[in-house]
Amino acid sequence: MKFGSIAVIILLFTASFVSAEQSLQDIVTSARGGDPASQYKLGCTYAKNKDFVEAIRWYEKAANLGYADAQFMLGTMYAQAIEVKQDLPKALLWLRKAVEQNHPQAQFLLGNMYADGKGVEQNFTQAMDLYIKSANQNHPQAQCAVAGMYDLGIGVKKDCAEAVKWYRKAADLGYATGQYLLACSYYGGEGVEQDYTQALFWYKKAAQQGDAAAQFLVGNMYAQAQGCKEDFVEACKWYRKSADAGYALAQYNLGANYAAGKGVPKDDSEAAKLYLKAAQQGYPPAQSDLGVNYASGWGVEQDYLEAVKWFRKAAESGYENAQYNLGCMYDQGKGVVADPEEAVIWYTKAAKQGNAKAQFSLATMYFQTTGLEENYVEAYKWAILAGANGFDVEKLKQDMKAKMSKDQIRTAQINAKKLIDEIEKSKQQQ
Repeated sequence: MKFGSIAVIILLFTASFVSAEQSLQDIVTSARGGDPASQYKLGCTYAKNKDFVEAIRWYEKAANLGYADAQFMLGTMYAQAIEVKQDLPKALLWLRKAVEQNHPQAQFLLGNMYADGKGVEQNFTQAMDLYIKSANQNHPQAQCAVAGMYDLGIGVKKDCAEAVKWYRKAADLGYATGQYLLACSYYGGEGVEQDYTQALFWYKKAAQQGDAAAQFLVGNMYAQAQGCKEDFVEACKWYRKSADAGYALAQYNLGANYAAGKGVPKDDSEAAKLYLKAAQQGYPPAQSDLGVNYASGWGVEQDYLEAVKWFRKAAESGYENAQYNLGCMYDQGKGVVADPEEAVIWYTKAAKQGNAKAQFSLATMYFQTTGLEENYVEAYKWAILAGANGFDVEKLKQDMKAKMSKDQIRTAQINAKKLIDEIEKSKQQQ
């Protein structure tokens, strides 16, 4: 369980750099004279200048003299293969030495190793003990780790209220991840009374530090009037910040706002560009809507082949709208050779997820024998489902009944009821 990486920052402790009051020569002299703090600072100076061989040599001198920061530094470098070959036994050796001196960052990293079973047998109880020791020294990543363990009930009894307590500690220290997770607790009402105003407050705190997921959710809350008045202009402002950071969901939502002209001028071309960015990251709704743009010529030159390509990507990931749209392309022979059987395959995938358009399409195809063998029981079953989802199918059902026996109608009704129950159960599990 990891709440943020420390691998990048540990090599650049600004407090360890040579200051104006302490010249490099003074540090070298003191280091050679056996002063561990100077040896550690000299190691950091070499690391800053990317001479890691010398850096490690001086870290080891300081570590062997019991200097905790140097022990932690070596443990981290060996654990995370920072400029050295990964060596977990050495990492554990040095981290444990630092932990013996109550070093909070070493406690956190060693806790991660126990939680992940990295170099040691996985032990969540041991991980929790180390996280708490670090968290009690105001290490915000450890505080989030403790909260996460309580949130998920790992190594301790699940306790969302206790999780919120620790998220709040990290949030109050200004840690963006803590602010984000505290906001999530307020938003979902887990461990604390649901409060959209507080959720928005903490999401904004994290968003202002550049957290792309928080920026996206601030946008969502303005778009949905949660904890604030509906404001699509403000929503788009936050979506754009998140989208510029490469967050796929924000790219898609901002694109959808351009398509609808909400909070920004309507611009299908800009929508298509944003859909493409999100689609290239594998986000199915963006892939599907980009397919719609190509199929319709909205903001791009109409291109059925390109439409099919994007529909297929999203459809193969299980996205029902794309499955329906791909079925339409096979049904109509656009971008592919017309193939009713292939159309039915994709319509069925979408219909079994509750897509009413796909259900209606199956009803008409099975009834009207559009390249398929007549199957009135299947046709009537899908008509029942489409009707249950709001389609006006009474005329179609009457036409079907005129050609069906009572036993066929009863079988279709039983099959429809069974499928409706399966779809509802599947939705509840999502």
